[in-house]
Amino acid sequence: MTLKKSGGTFIIVAINANGPAWSSGLDAGMHLLAINGQMLRGKSLEDVSSMLKGPSGTPVTLMLRKPGQPGFTQELRLQKVPPQTVYMQTTHQIAEFSITAFSSDTAEELSQYLDQALTEDKVKAIILDLRGDRGGVLQQAVTAVALLLDSGVAVTTEGRNTHANHIWTVQGGDMTKNLPIAILVDGRTASAAEILAAALADHRRAVVIGSATLGKGLVQAVGQMPNQDGKPFVRLVRRARKASIDPKSLE
Repeated sequence: MTLKKSGGTFIIVAINANGPAWSSGLDAGMHLLAINGQMLRGKSLEDVSSMLKGPSGTPVTLMLRKPGQPGFTQELRLQKVPPQTVYMQTTHQIAEFSITAFSSDTAEELSQYLDQALTEDKVKAIILDLRGDRGGVLQQAVTAVALLLDSGVAVTTEGRNTHANHIWTVQGGDMTKNLPIAILVDGRTASAAEILAAALADHRRAVVIGSATLGKGLVQAVGQMPNQDGKPFVRLVRRARKASIDPKSLE
């Protein structure tokens, strides 16, 4: 969770959707009063941050209070939390989601924030801010499309290898029940971010606003060398030397 200090009070301003605080029901706006029975009055943000760190699985007891309500305690267990890639704020019943990248948890983060916004804030429109988003995992972009589109083709991939040829379709239902969507892009919007924007625009599900995007049209695949350590290549070089072949010609 992200904290700010206002006067002598520590206030939660954001909750990482991948962490234990989210699943425990903590929410932005709550005041953090004590950690493991130690009151936080007079401490700095650095002091409080260090008190919230430790080995994975360590229990931590927080004393919290919602403004105008009695305090309560909540026990969490520390865990390694993947970097957050989706940030949400709601203003005048418009939910804005800033997506900084597409990691292995991005679609899940977006789903959780969408569910929170639609349940609590009576949202009437959505903004997806993809400015500066350089992309990431293709499947996460497709899953994000599936959260906002009832059905259709999200993207197609083609390559010299037949295994690269794929049509990515989505089907299942629009979480927002067809709420208006605007997507913000710029010259640094690339890859998976472009796929999300283009798919929703092609299906007339969203309006894209901004400048021309980067225009990346490649999908990378991560592979391993045989034996995972390159030894076959070393053996190939040795054979080349025995046969009087220049090993550099193999590179």
